[in-house]
Amino acid sequence: MATDQTLKQLQATLEKLDKVDVEKLLRKNLGSEALEQSFLPTLGKIHALRDFVRQYAHDVHDEYVNQARQAFENLANLMVTQANYSAADYIGQRDTFVGQAESFLVESGRWKTPFVVAAIEERGFLQDEGIRQEYQNAVKELEARSEATLAKVKIEAEKALEEARALAEEIETRARKTATKISMKDAQE
Repeated sequence: MATDQTLKQLQATLEKLDKVDVEKLLRKNLGSEALEQSFLPTLGKIHALRDFVRQYAHDVHDEYVNQARQAFENLANLMVTQANYSAADYIGQRDTFVGQAESFLVESGRWKTPFVVAAIEERGFLQDEGIRQEYQNAVKELEARSEATLAKVKIEAEKALEEARALAEEIETRARKTATKISMKDAQE
């Protein structure tokens, strides 16, 4: 388990990452030279990893939390540096920056495993009973969805049947009127 001091340091680093001016980093005003297209998917993955680390760090040893903190610290510094470049330097460093950010995600595999283990343990997937419970919950959810779907189908079928009955009555009424008119004509002749 991580100590309070280590968790505070991690939190400070993640806050630094949160404070990066994304608009300034992406620079949409540069058109095709902006990072929006090439970096936005990577940024989404970084934010997902940040949230994951934040959620499970309390159950991970200090050593791995510090590795994660240092990696996020380096990434935050890299992002701030890229955001603060002049337009010419920004464009010149763009591909290198994207490569380094993607490398961060690859390298996170060195310290991410303990966080995954903490998530698995917290969610109860290591216990046979936990798996059974999740299975039962999934079955109950499927049954509820099935019942709701069947109810909708029944309502729609009844509605269609009622419309068909009304149409049949209308056709029968028209046929009788037509037959009556023909019979009256025959009788008059």
